[in-house]
Amino acid sequence: MQTSPRETVTFKELARVLQHWLDRQAQTLDVREREQLFAHLAARLAVIDARLQQGDSLESERLLRALLIDLKLLGETRSASPGDGTDPSRGEPMGNTRIPLQTGGRLSSLLDKFRPRKQATPLCTYPTVLAPRSVRPQTVFSVEVAAQAQTSVDGSQKVSFERVHEDSPVDVELSLQLPTGSALQARGPLSAVLRICPDGRAAKVVFELYASEVGSHSLAVVFRYDGVERFRMKHVIHVTEVLWPQPLPAPQIALSLGIDSSRSFVGLILSLTEQDRSSDQRHFDVVLSGPAWGGRALRERMSLPADANELVTKLCRDMERALRVGEWTSRENSMQGIGSDLANRILPRSLQDALLAERWLAGTPLHIESEDVWIPWEALFLGSPIGTRGGRSGFFMGEHFAVTRWLRTGSAREQVGGASAVMVAPTNSGLSVGMERAVLAEVTGQAPLDLADLSEVQGCLRGNPRAQVLHFACHGQSKADAAIGEALILQDGELHATDIPLANPGELGSLEGTLVFLNACQAGIEQRGLWRHGGWASKLLDAGAGAVVAPSWTVTDAGAMGFAEHFYRNAKRGMSLSEAARQARRAIAHTGNLDRIGYALYAAPTAIACFETESVHSGDATGSQV
Repeated sequence: MQTSPRETVTFKELARVLQHWLDRQAQTLDVREREQLFAHLAARLAVIDARLQQGDSLESERLLRALLIDLKLLGETRSASPGDGTDPSRGEPMGNTRIPLQTGGRLSSLLDKFRPRKQATPLCTYPTVLAPRSVRPQTVFSVEVAAQAQTSVDGSQKVSFERVHEDSPVDVELSLQLPTGSALQARGPLSAVLRICPDGRAAKVVFELYASEVGSHSLAVVFRYDGVERFRMKHVIHVTEVLWPQPLPAPQIALSLGIDSSRSFVGLILSLTEQDRSSDQRHFDVVLSGPAWGGRALRERMSLPADANELVTKLCRDMERALRVGEWTSRENSMQGIGSDLANRILPRSLQDALLAERWLAGTPLHIESEDVWIPWEALFLGSPIGTRGGRSGFFMGEHFAVTRWLRTGSAREQVGGASAVMVAPTNSGLSVGMERAVLAEVTGQAPLDLADLSEVQGCLRGNPRAQVLHFACHGQSKADAAIGEALILQDGELHATDIPLANPGELGSLEGTLVFLNACQAGIEQRGLWRHGGWASKLLDAGAGAVVAPSWTVTDAGAMGFAEHFYRNAKRGMSLSEAARQARRAIAHTGNLDRIGYALYAAPTAIACFETESVHSGDATGSQV
């Protein structure tokens, strides 16, 4: 066994002085200065190490003291006891507890942190900017910035970035520049970070703009690295009233919320548009299409009684009493009967048959855009109720399809949420909310901020504090005969949808990209408004919320906890929000709890939740928007 060279006590103390000084230099010097220090000291420390290996402890001690004198760490008349203190104000405490430095004959090892690193080859990539050439006025469009490993037909130029290691990514600063007074207005941050992976590719960063006026408008995307502009890419956007001569081909199905389904959405789209109404009926055009549909869209005409919204809303308010029967099989049968009756009265037979086709496997995305917000789509039962004669057994739409809804308002996002969670849970509600608080802490990695008072929650809705996940666990109600009928019961008062502030056109709202979960009774019921409908979902989407979850009727404490727990954990595992909700319904179905059917999800059909610190609100590379 090789023994360590013999070091005197004085040598160890001298070495400790050098170590402390080098530690301070490592914290203050830049890369070039570190390399210069290494070149200055490496040879001298190597000689000292060699003397020590030869057993010449006195000579190694003399050489080390001379080095410290040259570095002005010791005076030339200094005694042989540097342990008296070279830096009494910042060094470690002197005294009997001090442990002498053990160099093991490798004093030059103290320079390891200053050793020049092998220069990595530059990272080569091809940045790309994708923006539409023409848009219509008063529309929202996106400018997508990414990078790829090789050139493509768009003629992107090759760019090289210096890096420290071969496997290190490169962070490029992006900024979107718009001319002063431009008719293009930003609906989000104008700067972001594009992280380019070692293979030259980068995830997409999306800037969202609003075109307010007809004309040709220029913009530029500037790429900076280490604060220096490397290059810029310019585009001209033509805002025009000219209509396309023909509709887009079948694979390019665009939803009114701005999602180009040919990119990522692979499901079905059910669109309802009200065309006219009479004194006793409302008439809708219904279209079933989508990438999964293929071929010519199925178009139907649907008519509802003029007071259908009041009747359906009353059903949701009375659902608890309608299903208050004995054991769970009876409750399930009753709910299937109600859902089947609703489906037969609302949907034309051809649409029911189309949705019952065996090719739609469980979990097929079904996105519903409707101007009628009162239909409880998730609770519609298609096919024959289980146990009846004739026909195949049916299913609830919300358990077979991954259902999402959207109102023609707001700005849908593909990624919502974040690590900043706020939980609104009054302490005097009598509800069991411990599981909901625990699952929020589990998925975000930190305990949620608890709010209970009305003024605190109103402040949160205005952005103070900023909530990326806003979860309500409280009592709620929906009054049919009140001008402001929706209410959430807080510690010291009622919160109403009118407490939600709306953003100015072209500006971000205080709830931009937030995942809002209203786990309160009847929070999903929309109200009749002065101009159209109004309620929690529509007001939250208007304020920029990225996704809203709410029940359409009175839910039990157990059902509310069970659905929320499974929903959040499914979303944390990377499921789309629609599939997370569907799986949550199925997870509690065996308990016979019908609350699962009442939860509606307003979100983009491809939306996922991000529970990390870096999120969609910061405008970074992880926050791509629709």
